[in-house]
Amino acid sequence: MTDTTSTDPAYWTTEKIAEIILRGDPPADAAVHAYIEDVAEMPAIEAAGRLAGNIARTAHLPSEEQVPEMKAFLDDRPDLPEWANRAQILRSQELFGQIGPVLGFAMLCNSFPASYASPRGSRILTFSGRLSEKPKRRIMETTQLVWDMFQPGGLEIGAPGWVDARRVRLMHATVRALVSAHADEPHHVDDEPLWRPEWGQPINQMEMTAFIMPMTLTLFDTMPKFGLQLDRQQQEDLLHIWCVLGHLMGCSDDLLPFTLESARAFWQLVQTEEYEYDRGENPDGVELMRAHNEMLDELTPRFLHGLPRTAQRLTLDPRLCDALGIGQPNWTRIPFVAVREITERVWWTERHDKSIAWVADKVGRTAINRILTMERGGERPPFSVPSELEAMWANRQLQTRRGRVMQRGRTGVSTVARRARTRYASMKSWITATARSGSRQT
Repeated sequence: MTDTTSTDPAYWTTEKIAEIILRGDPPADAAVHAYIEDVAEMPAIEAAGRLAGNIARTAHLPSEEQVPEMKAFLDDRPDLPEWANRAQILRSQELFGQIGPVLGFAMLCNSFPASYASPRGSRILTFSGRLSEKPKRRIMETTQLVWDMFQPGGLEIGAPGWVDARRVRLMHATVRALVSAHADEPHHVDDEPLWRPEWGQPINQMEMTAFIMPMTLTLFDTMPKFGLQLDRQQQEDLLHIWCVLGHLMGCSDDLLPFTLESARAFWQLVQTEEYEYDRGENPDGVELMRAHNEMLDELTPRFLHGLPRTAQRLTLDPRLCDALGIGQPNWTRIPFVAVREITERVWWTERHDKSIAWVADKVGRTAINRILTMERGGERPPFSVPSELEAMWANRQLQTRRGRVMQRGRTGVSTVARRARTRYASMKSWITATARSGSRQT
């Protein structure tokens, strides 16, 4: 662990936030500025756009465009930080190998929307056009990064997760340059200047560190509603691997909240000081949320369209849902609530959790399969689940099926029949009641 005071919840104050929004990522920023100044005889804005395009399409630069500063950045192969705990990293990767599809579905439904509550962060995304116009790209690229970082060894030097993090770091620096160059131009969403000096640096240290929080704390708080309980050790392990990724993406070590208590203090302060939960005050977030849920509908089976919105409404803060314009649950509320009510009444709490997790796992697997069919664009390889993760998920599914067969073999026929009758009666009454309730709300 580091000697920094960011582990102390008292470290996070309004003054600290005001300080870190002025900080970018000096090494990556220096490489990008050198490229813009020295490469090609073109205006700075066009040079920055060209760099962003090269990073997005090919993940590398032509040798003739690698000025010394950029070449030094690309050739640098930093190892994991000294404070990185490889045992924690491995445990978090093994956990993802067990419940990855459920975690992935929860991230898509809840973690992304939580980040859209940042007006400035959402403003940058709508400006870049990477999500509002092409919703697949950022969602899919982030999903691929998650798959890559959670495969065993995925963050070691040269591994896929390590490469992804370095690419994202360079892209962030490029977007900072682009936003600064266009700062005085009217933003297409509200016709106000794109960026104001009092907002600090675009994609500053606060924004980069805050990105970790929806991927961890929001996930920890909502996972029980998806049928999974993460104990403290599992939460600490997941927070740790995300801090390691943050380091590789340019977050300053003195700002990474290494403990759950410090992370919650930081996240609470950021939400209070910088995020917006009032309806109508974050038009960029609303635009991103609309594009995001349209994308999620493409990833879920056609007959379950609207399920992500239902999950968001039933698991996220109602203020966040209202601020981002998330619609009310549609008919998919019926099976979501019915499974919960039936399993709570007929079986037991543990079985209820398993049933909800089973649904989330199936939808998550469907989303994964559909992601794999999408074009990545440019010269980059197609989206893919690392073979180690595929093997871990397949092995877990096989073990689950064997366990069910063995359990059924131990249960008498009369017991099975009695349970079936009870379940059928309860299911019929609860689905009828839930459908009536949904009709009245509609």
